[in-house]
Amino acid sequence: MTDLSIIFTTWNSLNHIRKCIESILPLDMPTIETIVVDSNSTDGTRDYLERLSHSPEASKLGLTVLLLDRRIKWSEANQIGLDRSSGEWVCLSNPDIVFNESFPKMLKSCSRSNALVAAPQLISQDGSPQGPVRLVSPSVFFLSNTRTGSLIRRITRGRLPGYTVHYEWNGEESVQVDSPVGSFFMVHRRVLNRFDGKLWNRGYLNGVSDLDAFLNFRRHGIPVKLFPSCQMVHYGSHVTKKDPSWIEYDQSFGIVLCFRYWKMSPKLSTVLLGLEGILAVPLEIMLRIVKPRQPFFNPSLSAWKAGQRLMGLLDGWRFPIDRD
Repeated sequence: MTDLSIIFTTWNSLNHIRKCIESILPLDMPTIETIVVDSNSTDGTRDYLERLSHSPEASKLGLTVLLLDRRIKWSEANQIGLDRSSGEWVCLSNPDIVFNESFPKMLKSCSRSNALVAAPQLISQDGSPQGPVRLVSPSVFFLSNTRTGSLIRRITRGRLPGYTVHYEWNGEESVQVDSPVGSFFMVHRRVLNRFDGKLWNRGYLNGVSDLDAFLNFRRHGIPVKLFPSCQMVHYGSHVTKKDPSWIEYDQSFGIVLCFRYWKMSPKLSTVLLGLEGILAVPLEIMLRIVKPRQPFFNPSLSAWKAGQRLMGLLDGWRFPIDRD
């Protein structure tokens, strides 16, 4: 068994995965294996990964590259990586993360503190913290994934009661949180074995499955520890810019599944999310009439997003969930 398995899932993320891998190589790491699952990228990512797998660096990384001939979603790709992993610790990371020298120190801290689930403090390029946040709920999802919520976050500068967690760090090694940013977190092999290798319920696409995992940890009394001294840059949203449908369809689909699995007012949430998407269209039409030269108002895009959201909500209800 290796000390650490790092799992990356990629899709058209050449610039990010290259920078990410380059940030790992100079670190004084324990024995690691790096598993990259690529979902049929067309931007040069596959060529880069193939070259990397035959390079001298592949040995240090313990590299395994899985090149798929179709595009699959985040949850499925990460499950493939989990099934192939053998590390005592398993790290699920987006490709747009930059590792640094604080990460090996965090690994040692995890051993000292007997952590079972751990995460660094992800930061944006400007140094501002990303998360942690409250665990998913109807109000949290509405605030974080709707245009109305985006407007409220801008007005309040992100300081929303019941949404963002602002902790005071007094130099302690770790703080317990409900939900770090799901773009990067680690689980001990004991946790993975306890859940038979499945950290979240089945059916998720892009997003939400990480929140399902954190809900699962809380349900079983497994604490999630955030290590504030380990700060790693997360570029964020690189997939959204290239494929914006996932934030509407995939997230809406996933949140219906999550609320159904965890019995969190799924019918009411479905109605509210659907109405918010529909009402955004006439609102943008009105704003476009009032300010015709304002480029930010795009009724046709809002109508497309509303359609994506409605399809995601409906398909989320069609998906057969386990009733155990």
